[in-house]
Amino acid sequence: VLQARPRGPQEAFGRGLSGGLSMAGIAFLILLVRGSLSDFCDLHQDSLLFVLGPGVGCLLAGVWGAVVGELTWRLGRGAWFAAFVSLLGPLGSAVVSALLVYFTPAVFAFDPFVGYFSGALYDTVIDLRPLLSYRAASLATLFAAFVVSSSLERGANGRSLQWSMAAPAGLRWAGGLAMLASLGSVALGPTLGHWQTRATIQETLTESTAVGRCHVLHASRLKPEDAKRFARDCDAHARAIESWLATPQHDPITVYYFSNAAEKRRLMGAARTSVAKPWRRELYVHDMGYPHPVIGHELVHALAAWMGRGPFRVAGRLGGWLPNPGLIEGLAVAASEPRGKLTATEWAGAMEQRKILPPVEDLFSLRFLLKSSATAYTAAGAFVQFVRDAHGATTIKKWYGGGALPALVDRSWPELDKAFRASLANVKLSTAAVAQAKARFEQPGILSRSCPHRNDRWLAEAQAALADGDITRGQRKFRQVLASEPASRAARIGVARCLAQSSEAQAAVYVERLIEDKGTDALLKRSAYELKGDVALREGRAKDARAAYDRAQALTTNEARLRTLEVKAFYAADNIARPALLALLVGTTTAGPRRTEALDRIGVWRTRQPQDGMPAYLLARQHFFEGDYRLAAERLDEALKGQLPVASVRKEVARLTMLSACALQNETRLRAAHKSYLGSGALGTAEKLRAAARLARCLPPPSVDSPVAGASASTGSATPPAASAAPTR
Repeated sequence: VLQARPRGPQEAFGRGLSGGLSMAGIAFLILLVRGSLSDFCDLHQDSLLFVLGPGVGCLLAGVWGAVVGELTWRLGRGAWFAAFVSLLGPLGSAVVSALLVYFTPAVFAFDPFVGYFSGALYDTVIDLRPLLSYRAASLATLFAAFVVSSSLERGANGRSLQWSMAAPAGLRWAGGLAMLASLGSVALGPTLGHWQTRATIQETLTESTAVGRCHVLHASRLKPEDAKRFARDCDAHARAIESWLATPQHDPITVYYFSNAAEKRRLMGAARTSVAKPWRRELYVHDMGYPHPVIGHELVHALAAWMGRGPFRVAGRLGGWLPNPGLIEGLAVAASEPRGKLTATEWAGAMEQRKILPPVEDLFSLRFLLKSSATAYTAAGAFVQFVRDAHGATTIKKWYGGGALPALVDRSWPELDKAFRASLANVKLSTAAVAQAKARFEQPGILSRSCPHRNDRWLAEAQAALADGDITRGQRKFRQVLASEPASRAARIGVARCLAQSSEAQAAVYVERLIEDKGTDALLKRSAYELKGDVALREGRAKDARAAYDRAQALTTNEARLRTLEVKAFYAADNIARPALLALLVGTTTAGPRRTEALDRIGVWRTRQPQDGMPAYLLARQHFFEGDYRLAAERLDEALKGQLPVASVRKEVARLTMLSACALQNETRLRAAHKSYLGSGALGTAEKLRAAARLARCLPPPSVDSPVAGASASTGSATPPAASAAPTR
């Protein structure tokens, strides 16, 4: 704030504050006009974010301008000096925030002029509580600055400043307390969630477990055997990935293993998003059960760092300063084992059949971010696998290291695109896979969605209300989402579930409308048929339930969903089994599934039908997902001694037996279960690759390449779809 004649410090402070307030008001007015011409996402929430972010930031900027003006006057400098020093404040603050993100595990940053940077693209629901405390400290800083300006006066020469006792003592005391609060907020930053470092995070993750390549930091509440099991699995993943990448072994990878998503959000800023920082050789994941579903994907990012360039050690242009997200994520999908029933190549084949496969050149540019995460990750992973199969691991390394792929393989992007699509013509797919491809991969990307933060917040609130039995509030929130995103699959089926717990008649009508609607995609139709079957199952209409479940099965490739549908259909007319399945999988008209009641009813079923292996299998699943692998193994043996009339359940028993044997390091049982799994029925390529990879990871470190490394089919999977897994970066 420059002036022709010297003004008092208090007046300069006031002019700076009013200038900042004016700028904030103008910016807010522009936002209001822009919103009124289109549509406000959430006027209350957005206004709050503006006030807490750039709103308070403008006030601080105005006061900073007053300080710069005073400094300029005292030094006798001109406007160019004032402009330069003024910019140093915001730019310097931004640089400090960026350095904290770069040199610490955190992906978030708080900034006095900007407010808050969340850092996790796919975490659309933001917790504002740390920002509230941060801005409380900002206001304390402003008040302290006001008191200081009120306690200063100019000397006789007009340039010097001297302390004045004119300000009331109470005001000076209040200013001192405000200054202490401001400084205290910096010192208490980790507690308040304003910043974190490795040291502060390790105050929670106090324990460490190292196996081979993986050094795991975790909380003391994690059992030592569970930590060791996770570290062993991590190391085995690393060995398989290095074999796929054809890379030598390097330094260990540090894995921050948080207890849950909330703890991960609090300590490093990402909740549902798993993150890797290749330049730090660190991963940040939370407990998602055993075996961990995304640890392999994140390990690829860290292990590929030696091939990457620039400060982030990733693939990209301009020496790695401009990352190539398609190649970064495509490599991670291709080099990690598949997670679903189909490989990335098979899903890409389904996309090609539906004519929705993006041009490959788009996938390896910033246009990658405009696609839905499911589409972009899967298609990029399939193409990277295609390049490796056709041109070898050396080409992948050169491409990731900055080489232009067309120059490396002497083929233009259009020629590569044509060859890739031609290779997909040989992929054999089920009707259900092709039907699902449109629904699975035609969803808009996060940057193309309307108001994703507000809608995802409403969706989370609706699902929480439904889980708590507040049907009215849940249905209201689901319908709010639909008013903004009419095609929201989660919201449409959420409304149906709410109706099913309040009025089965209304639910039946709504579900029929979903089924008959030509705009209903395959995944939503599958959910509608399943819900229709659930209503019939509750009412004891076994024939109708089976018919609906059969229709749902024809529309899904998800192995777990198929198995659930088959079990419910098979036991629909069994008056002993049906109450247990209702309590475990369906719920009643007044509440959702109830685990305690389900366990009690499974016990009754097990006693009254001892020849049926299904109750023991259901108990084994409960024990397995609670981490009691020894008891799970006992119940699985019991299930195998009984009758297992559902083929998919026999296959799942073999798979769980293999996993529990791996967890218990029982090699004999593991090999027998693996053999049984391979003979349990028709397995897809992804299932065979996953079983081979599991066997290799559970056995002692091999002296040759793991089976996954030698596989010619794609071993990638689309990690990010929110319906199946936490997105990764």
